[in-house]
Amino acid sequence: MQDLESNSGIALVLDANYYLDAQTQQKKLRLQGKCQLAEMPASGISWDTDDNGFIVSAHGKNMEVRYRYDTDGYPLGKTTVAGEQHLSITATPSADKRKRMDYTAVSLLNDKPLGNVKQTCQYDRHNNPEECELVIVDATVKPAVSRKYTIKNSIEYY
Repeated sequence: MQDLESNSGIALVLDANYYLDAQTQQKKLRLQGKCQLAEMPASGISWDTDDNGFIVSAHGKNMEVRYRYDTDGYPLGKTTVAGEQHLSITATPSADKRKRMDYTAVSLLNDKPLGNVKQTCQYDRHNNPEECELVIVDATVKPAVSRKYTIKNSIEYY
């Protein structure tokens, strides 16, 4: 696992409701319920989950994040507030529930556009995406910059 605080790798071991640093035995992650994230004690970040086990909020020293889902648990976005900064990401999935990996998303910082994302996929007979095209538009530069990526999945059924 990557340890972002110290910009290094870390080996974790499970001990009751905590993941510990394998070398120092320092508590890195606290879990709740069925291995759901609860807290990173050293950094002061904690997470709240709903009855379905989805993370609905995160709290830190100077920030708060709220996550949104549809009735099926598909992510619809998040809002992050840190001081005077307000970041909002809103995702709109395909109306066809068989094509849930097709979506558009818009990012706003303090109500100003940062960019948008659009993904469209080709699906197999089981409605799993075989190939997706992802277009990311950076609206923070003039003219806006668009980048296109192809994501290929290999699925074997048995």
